[in-house]
Amino acid sequence: MESQAVEELDTNSTLHESANLDKPIVTQVENRGAQYEGGEDIGRRLTDDSLHHDHPINLPRWRKTAILVTLAWSGFLANYSASAHLTAFPQMAAYFGVTPSLVAQSIGYSLLGIAVGPIFYNPMSRTIGRRPTYLLGSALFIPCVIWMALSKNYAVFCAGRFFAGFFSAFSQTVPPASIADIYPPEVRGDKMAIFGVAVILAPAISPLICGLVIEYQDAKWQIIYWIVLGFAGLQLLMFIFLVPETLWVEDPVLEHQQETLQIEDGKKTLNGQPIRYCLKNLLITSKL
Repeated sequence: MESQAVEELDTNSTLHESANLDKPIVTQVENRGAQYEGGEDIGRRLTDDSLHHDHPINLPRWRKTAILVTLAWSGFLANYSASAHLTAFPQMAAYFGVTPSLVAQSIGYSLLGIAVGPIFYNPMSRTIGRRPTYLLGSALFIPCVIWMALSKNYAVFCAGRFFAGFFSAFSQTVPPASIADIYPPEVRGDKMAIFGVAVILAPAISPLICGLVIEYQDAKWQIIYWIVLGFAGLQLLMFIFLVPETLWVEDPVLEHQQETLQIEDGKKTLNGQPIRYCLKNLLITSKL
């Protein structure tokens, strides 16, 4: 009985010590949020002063908002395009000379493209950067939309659907990485929720717009994809003008190098740089 009581006391003391060890961590996070101007209300920082001033996390608030809106729009558009003709099955079936069930199957080709695309886009975004990946996918998505709108037979339409899904697939997996690039951990959850809501809303909104087109234009189902084309053009413009490169490459710092880190404004900073400078230096080195 005495040994059992001793074991219980040891267990309780260990748990108590663990709980005490966790308290400074919580206090650190709270203090970190309180130091931010306006952080008394939200309790979380939007920047990190310990990082280099050019680090994507230290971008201005308006620029981060613009980036987040653009990423959410791209996630919305890919799913909107995949479900754009949900209410136009009879009209499209009559146009292509197939059954409505076959037209319904064409949605699967877009989803297949969206499923395969990240296999290529994710490594690309880590190699050449986020911005080139966004621009490439957005630019190649546009001719695929025109392809679908001008299709004269079912097979050609399905092929266009697959490639449209493939080229727009970047919008489903790369944006979360960009959100992590520009926001500290304390606020990433909220920003990811905004992106997730945009992705989920698309299949609910696309039938409403498609239904209005079919109601007033009937057999002119192609208008559905001309609308998508306008959305795709807007997406490309948003990526061109609003989204900078956010992939930041840190130089490896060994433990014995911690004391020799570069000091700027009284703060030690890692010698990181945007991916574009890394690629530029790599090309110069290869030429030598």
